[in-house]
Amino acid sequence: MTALRLAMIDAAADSRSAAWDVVWHETIDQGEAVMGSETLLPWLATVCAGFSIREREKALVLAGLIAVDTVDPERGRYAGEIAVLRALTVENLVAGASDERMFVYLQQAVLGFDGDDTWGRRLDLINDGEAGVECPSCEAELL
Repeated sequence: MTALRLAMIDAAADSRSAAWDVVWHETIDQGEAVMGSETLLPWLATVCAGFSIREREKALVLAGLIAVDTVDPERGRYAGEIAVLRALTVENLVAGASDERMFVYLQQAVLGFDGDDTWGRRLDLINDGEAGVECPSCEAELL
């Protein structure tokens, strides 16, 4: 069994497990989901549904990063799981995020579930006080 599969078993049992670091490391590389990570969406939907609101925050953020990088036809294949994860994330936002930074990460996750290629990837930059984005009209880089 791979290190990722073993980590997934441990992570599913405990939202505070160090195994989540392995899951993140194996699925996200420099802010982008590695190829094939979309296959974790059903598992993430099940795990997040079983966690309490506070326990599932980081897993929802991970799911949002994976979802925004999921392309057709996989996006259609996992539409049900993406919808569940989005609904859980909105539930977390309504209940109130654990802190201001997590509020931004959860909002970014919602945008990732919606397929927003810009803000689903970059909204978290405002946690550092600024965000560099490309103008959709002229393609100039703006800060």
